Amino acid sequence: DYERRQVYRGPEDYVDLPANPREVDARIAEALQDHPDNDELKAAVATEAGPKKVVAVLQSGEAITITGDGLKPVTSGLALKGNPKTQIRPGAVIRLIRGVGKDGKPGDWSVTQLPEVEGAFVAIDPRTGAVRAMVGGFDYAKGKFNHVTQAWRQPGSSFKPFIYSAALEKGFT
Repeated sequence: DYERRQVYRGPEDYVDLPANPREVDARIAEALQDHPDNDELKAAVATEAGPKKVVAVLQSGEAITITGDGLKPVTSGLALKGNPKTQIRPGAVIRLIRGVGKDGKPGDWSVTQLPEVEGAFVAIDPRTGAVRAMVGGFDYAKGKFNHVTQAWRQPGSSFKPFIYSAALEKGFT
């Protein structure tokens, strides 16, 4: 959600699509070897791009058409007179994500980007102090830095629970 609110940084890469339609699928498959899927963030190559519609092909060869709200996160990349470095055009390697419909079934596709934001999460059992889970980043294949065990801590956040606890004991809310 945070990443969708950020300015579109542009496609991950550009590939030259051959003029011969029979060679396009092979070129797309070759290009996507360097850009593997990341869980639900699917890598695709745009074969058609405009302000109202983007057609992209996944590694599987499936062609996906994205229109309407699915283009909102990348509006700046679809502007006709936009920055050429961030513009989505045929041959652009982009990321697609499929939403979930109200009935819980797969919903519509939208164009997105790989997140730059990293974070850490530690789940501790308060009764025993046992660490139940640790997640230290977005994708281990993308970067080996573990934000749980290797990052420097900001001291302000670490003592807030103690201040809050002491305030509650004194009757402050």
